[in-house]
Amino acid sequence: MTNRGNNVRVECNKPIISVEKQKELLVSRWLIINDSDQIDWYLKNVWYYRLSIYRKALEESDDQFREWTTFSQISQLYEFDKKLRLLVLPYLEMLENAIKTIMIRQIWEELWWVNWSFRHQNSLCYRDPVKWISTISWICNKNKDHICIKHYYDTYKKPIHPPIRMILQVASYWETSRLLSTLEVKYQKLVAREFWIPHFYFRNWVYCLLQLRNKAAHYDRLWNRKFTGILRIDHRDYVVLFQHIQEWFREQSLFSYLLVLIILWGNIESSFSNLEQRIWNLLTEYHWVDISKMWFPENWQQVLQEVLAV
Repeated sequence: MTNRGNNVRVECNKPIISVEKQKELLVSRWLIINDSDQIDWYLKNVWYYRLSIYRKALEESDDQFREWTTFSQISQLYEFDKKLRLLVLPYLEMLENAIKTIMIRQIWEELWWVNWSFRHQNSLCYRDPVKWISTISWICNKNKDHICIKHYYDTYKKPIHPPIRMILQVASYWETSRLLSTLEVKYQKLVAREFWIPHFYFRNWVYCLLQLRNKAAHYDRLWNRKFTGILRIDHRDYVVLFQHIQEWFREQSLFSYLLVLIILWGNIESSFSNLEQRIWNLLTEYHWVDISKMWFPENWQQVLQEVLAV
């Protein structure tokens, strides 16, 4: 046993318990099980501890559920969160592809004189040339067996790195965000202007949305989550741009993350706004879900419409 601040830490010796024991434990905490087959399926395929974060939202205390709480309520909350992840993920993938395409078209096609190898004589293009080269090398080495990268190295001996159009095709969202952040500001502006967003917001938003993308892609929770990335709308030169949303904007909330996602794509593709309608449909289907856990204002649709109208 050790002390950490005022908390007493002890050795974890909790054994793994069977599905039957898990059910008994839940019942002992006053959970109502209406369908034994349903709970068996969830405990065997979703797992007890994955459901725990949804379960805790329905507990009166650490060892007792609220009166008349059923397992179906837990499973429905889990299903809502799963549908929310699956709803958001395609839009994040489309945004990622758009960023990659614009980086290629707006910079490397217009600035044709930039050497494909990204050697240090072109370092004026980058805020951090060493970071740029190391990221490019990492991407190429990690994807050396990818058909595009393999074809390049099997066919050409110079330049040392493939064209950026090949590199970005195999780069992850995180790697794309990292490459964007290492560009000189004037080249970041070339990309950001396609989204009609100041480059300092754009760089920050792209980086923060990486967290949303990873949570959605890796089967993690979106409901009732506070993100670690801090969204910025407070630049001194552009306070007026977002002053109408300062009242309810929460820089680490899911609603604010969804808002900037809608703004980014909505500025280059108006049909992207159907994300708002799909969210509405989901919340209508699960009308009992507490939207305040996602920091949605009660008038969230009106707020979105006002933001998109600016």
